[in-house]
Amino acid sequence: MDGLIILLPIALLALIFFSGRKRQREAAAVQKQLSPGAEIVTTAGLYATIVEVEADSVVLESSPGVQSRWARAAVARVTSSAEDVAAADAQDAEDAVEPASTATVSADDYAVPDDLSELDRDATNTKDRDPRGGGSQRGGIDDPGGRRP
Repeated sequence: MDGLIILLPIALLALIFFSGRKRQREAAAVQKQLSPGAEIVTTAGLYATIVEVEADSVVLESSPGVQSRWARAAVARVTSSAEDVAAADAQDAEDAVEPASTATVSADDYAVPDDLSELDRDATNTKDRDPRGGGSQRGGIDDPGGRRP
């Protein structure tokens, strides 16, 4: 029993130590993958494309024309490498289809009523509406006699 009390804390410390080392190795692997054109996610949740890689920072483009400088350690993961992005762009260019010509629409294609006589009578009836802009006057929150559903 005494041996178990001594071994359990040692095993927990070893587990914590080795899992921390594993995270450090994974972070180093992510840092090696950083190259211009790669799509990444930062630790803050920003999705961006790498524009420039420097010694301790990266320049990210989060939307066209919007660039910001981030610490390299802020890059959580690489979602696609620069080669993957280039291959996808090439595939998209091959798959591009010429847009179809637009058809001419004339005013005769649509029927517009001259007055409100053709509209639904219930839609224009304001008799049961609350003058304060709320719902029906009957059974509302302001009505002390109203029942709640």
